Amino acid sequence: MNENNSVIETLKKLYVRISILSLSTGALSPILPYLLILSGGGAFESGLFQSLNNLFNSVGQAIWGRVSDLIGRRKILLVIGVLALIIISFPLTVLIFLNNLTPYIIIALSSINTLLTSTSIPVLTSIIIDIAPYTRRSHVYSLHSSLSTLFTLAGNIIATTILFLSPQYIGFCLVSLLSLISAFIALAYTLSIPSTVIDVKNMSLKKNFIETFIIYFKGISMAMNNPRFKTFVLINTFYNFALSIAWPLFPISQVKVIKMAPYQVVILSIVSNTTITIGQYIAGRYIPRYRYRLYALLNRFGLIAVPLVYAFASNAIHLYILGVYTGLISGIANIVFALYIVECANRYDRATYMGVYGTLTGMASFIGSFIGGLISSIIIENIGIIEGLKTMYLVAAFARFLMALIVFKTKKFIL
Repeated sequence: MNENNSVIETLKKLYVRISILSLSTGALSPILPYLLILSGGGAFESGLFQSLNNLFNSVGQAIWGRVSDLIGRRKILLVIGVLALIIISFPLTVLIFLNNLTPYIIIALSSINTLLTSTSIPVLTSIIIDIAPYTRRSHVYSLHSSLSTLFTLAGNIIATTILFLSPQYIGFCLVSLLSLISAFIALAYTLSIPSTVIDVKNMSLKKNFIETFIIYFKGISMAMNNPRFKTFVLINTFYNFALSIAWPLFPISQVKVIKMAPYQVVILSIVSNTTITIGQYIAGRYIPRYRYRLYALLNRFGLIAVPLVYAFASNAIHLYILGVYTGLISGIANIVFALYIVECANRYDRATYMGVYGTLTGMASFIGSFIGGLISSIIIENIGIIEGLKTMYLVAAFARFLMALIVFKTKKFIL
């Protein structure tokens, strides 16, 4: 098999891997916040859930991104990303079956899963940029992302069907079991990917811990000394802080205010993931480079609507309509932002740049979610759940508006 055929076969295996992995994630992820609230969690636990997942996702991306650039053993990191789903879905299946779940068990399992899963984000981006033909990078990345979203959607649909037809805890157990089986299949495909194609041969594993630690922080410093990247990442860091304030409140509104059934919550993911897929396809195929700034601004101002809708929503239909809207603008931003980041870096530092971006924006989300959950729990205790949530949603909308203005005022943002 010649080099070109090896690359084609590798891309196909990466497509299959992300498809099965996303099916597993799509079935499991939407039910975790619901289970958290159902097992006794409130605004504080929801905020802790969101903030720790954001923290471990950001820290993981930075660590794994730099490790990928240093050692070049990308296949090992892809395997770790799959094992993460097995680590969460197996104990979750057992604990749901035994009816022994608590909010803090869910938080712990989800955090560990997020830390390990975060290997895939910076590593896959650099793999695709390296092995895909130059003229087709955007298309390959867009197709990979679209398959991820499409099969996440398939997982959502299967989970919805199971939860609609099965009693509550049996349905949750079956969904978790489906996720576990899919993760094992994804592991088999990941192991079949040839390391000779995706690994970077001129890297070394022989660095000692201290040297690697120093080089890791040098990588962060190097990325932040790039003025194009620095402006972009700092703006998005502040915006993500504002964005995340409302995140812990969404599952509380869904379960306790709108009183959505489990399958209705997963339908919300179906609506969102469908339109994200469309948005990513549009971005990959039709949005030229000089339009990046325009669509970034549309995303940043457009997301102000989310807490406003949640503040006044009275039924699931309102959230489904919102999901269509946010899915489109988020899908476009997913592609535009990632392609801009890799443009800022040279070949051997792309995963590092993705990791630094994820670290800073994730740390901001960690702080925002934790503060949002903590303050919400205090306000809800004093003025009640309906008025407390509404107050926090209005605060979150105002914070998003202020940060979007900063994005607009910064002319160097995605030129």
